[in-house]
Amino acid sequence: MTDQRDVPADYAGAVMGLNGNPLKRLQSAPPVADAVRSAFRDALAARGELAPPDASLRSAPYALEVRLLQLNAEQNADRQASADLVVRVVERATGRIVYAARTYAEHRGDNFLAYDNGLFGSPAALASVARAVLGEAVNETVDRKGFRRALRDIG
Repeated sequence: MTDQRDVPADYAGAVMGLNGNPLKRLQSAPPVADAVRSAFRDALAARGELAPPDASLRSAPYALEVRLLQLNAEQNADRQASADLVVRVVERATGRIVYAARTYAEHRGDNFLAYDNGLFGSPAALASVARAVLGEAVNETVDRKGFRRALRDIG
């Protein structure tokens, strides 16, 4: 998992003021890269594609490489979030890339301003939108036929 965003590792977005300045930074604990890694791990486990916890990494037939290009959530007059990632499936035995794709997901909506916690907008609601858009991008990636076929052909 490589975080290639040009922001701090824990940055997930911001609630913005009326003039576009950030009023409240949305921080991720754990760092965003760890949250993305966990999202992929959970998605693969739910589909029966994850090696057992006691298996060594070397016994896994493939490696999953993820580059996070963007994960950002903002609230101005509306909440919006986007995720952009590149995924590669690499056959461990040969180092051959058997699948590569880029996934982009976005959410725009919930158009309102609400005074919450002394800010315009709710950081908790914005964090929920960020999690949802990340989940959408991860699920779209692991549910693609090419991705599933690559895992099946290697395994």
